[in-house]
Amino acid sequence: MIQITVNGTKEVHEHVVSLGDVLKTRDITVETSQGVAVALNDRIVRRTEWTSTPIETGATVEIVTARQGG
Repeated sequence: MIQITVNGTKEVHEHVVSLGDVLKTRDITVETSQGVAVALNDRIVRRTEWTSTPIETGATVEIVTARQGG
């Protein structure tokens, strides 16, 4: 079980070992991530690295989705 902060909200996860696992809890996958940027501890993580990037207790994840508009 790990404690992390996602977009400013503290969360507890039981079966999370990678950044990709955290994103899956939000229905975000490499295949469905058009317009999504993710940072782990203030470092942008490439989409191709989401599933291989480990995540640990105390990590901070920021998920940003691009939207059309003006």
